[in-house]
Amino acid sequence: MLSADQIGFQFFSYARNFIVSCKRIYGLEPTFRTGGFMGLDWNGRNVMVKVNHFAYPYQASIKVVESEEVQQEAEKVKALFQGRTIFASMDRADGLSGLIPKFQAFKQFLKEKPEYRGKIVLVQ
Repeated sequence: MLSADQIGFQFFSYARNFIVSCKRIYGLEPTFRTGGFMGLDWNGRNVMVKVNHFAYPYQASIKVVESEEVQQEAEKVKALFQGRTIFASMDRADGLSGLIPKFQAFKQFLKEKPEYRGKIVLVQ
């Protein structure tokens, strides 16, 4: 990885763990650069270490949700689950999106609050 010019991580803790590992294994000390970037000097080069959080495209999502096609589908879902409270969610299908913890939390909620069973639904 140190052969790259730039290494990116989703979370600061991942970047920190990488830098600590480089310090322990290779004795590298991180340097701090303008703009909040970290760097590691490796074989006469500076390797930039960045943290890039995924930003959900909120404005684009609003346009999609407000479209006629989505509104028609929403009406179908409302009719299908008539009388129930609907929790709707839209996520990426990857390991960082939190789908599994979301389903686990919903299951735990229904386990702890049985009076809501049959009254709410999670639409993913």
